[in-house]
Amino acid sequence: MDVDQIKSATRGIIVDQIDHGSTIFGARVGEHVGNLRTMSGSLRSQGYPATADLVDKAANAMDRMSSYLVNTDGNRMVHDAEEMARNQPMVTAGAGLLIGLLGARLLKVSARERYRTFAPSLREQRDA
Repeated sequence: MDVDQIKSATRGIIVDQIDHGSTIFGARVGEHVGNLRTMSGSLRSQGYPATADLVDKAANAMDRMSSYLVNTDGNRMVHDAEEMARNQPMVTAGAGLLIGLLGARLLKVSARERYRTFAPSLREQRDA
């Protein structure tokens, strides 16, 4: 197998994973759209039309995102991400920074949990 075949096979696996994962995530997002629409109606009936409008806008945005994730294949998503990165590099850099910060925070929190879980057993071993 040469390098081009390996790259092609790897890209195919990644695209398939993106396609599968995005479909599942899109379906889950779509499940919450109905809840938001119900909440909007409740807010409107309680006399909060401005808040209801904001919730409606959020529901519409989530509905569009859900449809995109469910109906778009992995190749198209990769192409769209590449296009956005080329056309809006600062947005892409900002998103990368945000993802990096969130990832670092997640690692820090998980390290605390691991320490809390393992620290008592380490102290017991040391004291024995």
